[in-house]
Amino acid sequence: MDSVSVPLQFESSGRLARGDRIDAVSRVLGAMIATRTADLPEAAWFGLADLVESINVSVTDQGAVAQAMNTALEQLGIDWVQVSSASVRRGAIASGEIQLDVSLQTTDDDAIVHRQLAL
Repeated sequence: MDSVSVPLQFESSGRLARGDRIDAVSRVLGAMIATRTADLPEAAWFGLADLVESINVSVTDQGAVAQAMNTALEQLGIDWVQVSSASVRRGAIASGEIQLDVSLQTTDDDAIVHRQLAL
């Protein structure tokens, strides 16, 4: 794989659409958990698929995943939000898909929002 991209969205006028910043970070985190370390050797910290696939799904709290996400966000220069927790979504394992509940905490207003990510 040569590149990883997050889609840009355009308004009907042709202008770049502005979106919710938490949704944008959630899409980046989704791209990270779908990217293997070997896919981006020059930015191995971005690829979290190998880590997510190796987690023990019987353990709910996935602190190592949250820490890896925070490291990657830091490497991207995103310092206004932190992943405060990542946990395995119960019942999602049966589908063969690993689903994570991720809590994001903004540093400017301390708001905590929850998002679901799937691999």
